[in-house]
Amino acid sequence: MIFADKIIMLRKKNGWSQEELANEIGVSRQSVSKWEGAQSVPDLNKILRLSKLFGVSTDYLLRDDIEEIPQEEKPQPEAQTQEKSEYADEDAVTMSVGDVTEFFKRTELSTLISSVSAAAMFFSGMLFFVSAAISNVNKGASVIMLTASGIILAAAVIAFIVSFVIEKKYSVLRTERVILEYGGAGVAEEKKERSAKKYKRMYITGYACIAVGVLLLCQNLILSAVKNVSLDMYVFICQLVSLLLFSVGAFLAVFGISRLRNISCILEEGRYSARNKKKNAGIKVFSSVYLCVLVFLTVLFFFVFQGAVFFVILIGILLYAVIYAALVSSLIRENKKL
Repeated sequence: MIFADKIIMLRKKNGWSQEELANEIGVSRQSVSKWEGAQSVPDLNKILRLSKLFGVSTDYLLRDDIEEIPQEEKPQPEAQTQEKSEYADEDAVTMSVGDVTEFFKRTELSTLISSVSAAAMFFSGMLFFVSAAISNVNKGASVIMLTASGIILAAAVIAFIVSFVIEKKYSVLRTERVILEYGGAGVAEEKKERSAKKYKRMYITGYACIAVGVLLLCQNLILSAVKNVSLDMYVFICQLVSLLLFSVGAFLAVFGISRLRNISCILEEGRYSARNKKKNAGIKVFSSVYLCVLVFLTVLFFFVFQGAVFFVILIGILLYAVIYAALVSSLIRENKKL
């Protein structure tokens, strides 16, 4: 067993993430990642600190021929607390480099599908809105658009289910501990360094688009109520623009957040840190139940009261975003206090 494997084993055995171990040693998380990826070796002072922290000898750390920890050594790190040992999980999911690579490929595909699905739901609402607006002018075109709206909405629901099935294999990583084998941590870190900022910009831009869309929609509803002219050209164009902004914003927000979530799951950071993994199960159940109810209501309103379909989708997604953000924020704040 080489030094990199021993560090991974000892760190996971004590329930620490790379970031937590880095804080104990006084180095950056990237340094720990490089140690575990066999890309570098710590200097002598760091070796001594690791030896003391894990309660093992330097011989055990540095000599590849020593596979097991000598019986006389007790790997009880001085900084370990009862609280940390509580969230250490012996049944953690072990992932090789190939597993990590497959995980990113599979989740990138599911993220793309779910993002398109979210955008398609709003686009369906846009077509429905246009069909209603021109129903008195061109009934044939209105019927075609209404039919297209229903087809796109159904396709969006199916796409969402497909994305869930694709990602199901690795959904356990959101609630269970992860042990990255040799080189796996390096792959995940490289992915984060190369793409994290881009994904963050994407979801911030997505939220901005949705916010502008909400403002435009509210303005138009007020103007329509005051002027009592629902087909005013200015109002009509602004409503179309707002719906387009919702579609684009939904795609960017879902895409960016999902990609960052996948990276956090592997590296056990933020809301997916070691101590939070089990708590994410509750949020996962809430999301599944809420979205299933939203899909059911959307389909129901489409057949019963079509005029409310778009608003059901809009209000439902915005409400979900607010509740979801509150749950995640509370989880992160609690994590920082510990």
